[in-house]
Amino acid sequence: EMKELAEEVLGHIRSVVGVSEFVTIYNSVRQSVKVRRDKRKQVQAIEKLVAPEAAARRKIKLGVKKQERKKRKIDEHRRHRAGHRMVNQGQRRGQDL
Repeated sequence: EMKELAEEVLGHIRSVVGVSEFVTIYNSVRQSVKVRRDKRKQVQAIEKLVAPEAAARRKIKLGVKKQERKKRKIDEHRRHRAGHRMVNQGQRRGQDL
């Protein structure tokens, strides 16, 4: 839903500004984002060499956050499936829930 909205906004901006100007601005923004990402990656690589303990702590922290995010996603999926299953079972039995 969010992606569709973003694409709709981009399409509207493209129609207002004009295709050629939109493309040049869009590409310059993409390039600046790429530069920032590359710089961040370079800083992380230097951190690994200079302070490996801090880099390891950061990596562990990111791993924990990833596990928590995955657990939340699985729980949400289970809740959705459980609710869906209850509705389907009631329909099979000829009952309205």
